[in-house]
Amino acid sequence: NGSGVGLVTPDGGSLVSVYRTADPTNTDNFSAEFDISGQANAVSISRGIGYIATSDGLEVVNYRSFDTRGNAPIVNVAVELPDVDPVSDGIQLVEGSRVPLRVDISDDRQVARVEVLVNGDVVASDVNFPFDFAPLVPPLSSGQTEMRIVVRATDTGGNVGLSAETLVEIVPDTFAPTLVQTTPEDGGVVFEGQRSLRLRFSEVLDNTSINNINVVRAGDDNMLDTADDVNVPVTIRQRERGALVEVTGTFEQFETHAIRFDQSTIQDIAGNALGTGIGQVMFEVQERTSILQGPDVIFVIDVSGSTRSRFGGTSVGDVNQDGNSSDILDAQIAGFLALAQEIINLNLGGSTRIAIVPFGSRGVMADMDPLTEGLQVTASPGADVDGDGIRDVDQVLTSIDRGFDGAGTSTDFQDALRTSIETFDAMGTAQGEGNIIFLSDGDGGSGFDAELTELEDRGVNLRAFGVGSGARLDLLQLMDPEATRFTSTDELLNLFLGQA
Repeated sequence: NGSGVGLVTPDGGSLVSVYRTADPTNTDNFSAEFDISGQANAVSISRGIGYIATSDGLEVVNYRSFDTRGNAPIVNVAVELPDVDPVSDGIQLVEGSRVPLRVDISDDRQVARVEVLVNGDVVASDVNFPFDFAPLVPPLSSGQTEMRIVVRATDTGGNVGLSAETLVEIVPDTFAPTLVQTTPEDGGVVFEGQRSLRLRFSEVLDNTSINNINVVRAGDDNMLDTADDVNVPVTIRQRERGALVEVTGTFEQFETHAIRFDQSTIQDIAGNALGTGIGQVMFEVQERTSILQGPDVIFVIDVSGSTRSRFGGTSVGDVNQDGNSSDILDAQIAGFLALAQEIINLNLGGSTRIAIVPFGSRGVMADMDPLTEGLQVTASPGADVDGDGIRDVDQVLTSIDRGFDGAGTSTDFQDALRTSIETFDAMGTAQGEGNIIFLSDGDGGSGFDAELTELEDRGVNLRAFGVGSGARLDLLQLMDPEATRFTSTDELLNLFLGQA
């Protein structure tokens, strides 16, 4: 809750446990527990009250009495964006940028609500820890030349604490935005039924300047810029606080398309134009195949203790260099390395985003770009951000060991699937555009019907494979009725491509 208390509900359990979390070195500081009706599926805290999703509905738990002591929260704030003019006194930030705030709040009971005030007006609020804010720096054209930022916290007793005021001087933005990434890339491929295209820019765009983005489809001659070209109806929206533009429409199979936009009319908040002339991203629409049913792919890999057993198939060597050669974990890593390469071979590398979810007792999201601050959930199959000559996806895969990053060494299929759903949320995966490739030796516990239903509702293509000749298939076939074993990386590719 951000005030030293955490709630834990065991998956499928009928109780909620309260832990003291103020000391990060003591991760088992149990305080109390409460019985709940039904089996727990998820838990959240809002305004100092626990909410548990159970098999019987929503359970509300008042796990801690409201504050009657009269002590206000203590609020500290720091700006995490670099000062663009460190020589001058104070903080200077460019108009139209965002101000990431690091908010640290302590309270003797618990915080119920946090608000950000800019020049006296509430511009953002949150009732769930963590309290992450990034208010927009107003354009100078609005008449504002400075931001006076104050964070206000209210605890469950109604006591109010204020941070010290942070003064930010607004300076002109003289830099034009740039187009840094497109999905698909120019000349790339999307699949029949895929509905969303993405344009990522270097900064926040003026939301009135993106309306001229359009998509053109070649007519019967399959050539653009001829008389039978067709304008495709699309919907344009901004995401990720305005730097990502999503173009949604229906794109026909076997046809050449182009995203087009007048670069002079696409502008940032300050009015700087993207450029001059017409920008274009060309792509073709291909028939769906068994390999991918959309651009977003999650590799789910079993890192439990049982993956130490020897792989019942063609030797793959010690792929992750952990001293155990050709075990089940090595075979999984080798299989995913081969699948990533196959995506590149099929010329799908530019339109595909890969995430990796290792799982044992729980699922974890692997950081696909450790050089960039924060958790980077995805990477394209051919990306090499650190320039070391090893593709980022391959680098992450070969670093995976048993119990990777706190995943533990028991096996829980339910948490692996739940984490995959959370990963799709983090990726912003559109309906029908997600894929899961699930590898395991097959021992993982049942009770994941709710997760399978949610994945089915989202239109996710879930393929499951047993690793080695001794893999157990009954649970994997609950996920994927066609789940089967593979005993070599070639066999995995053949199975996945539907050639076996």
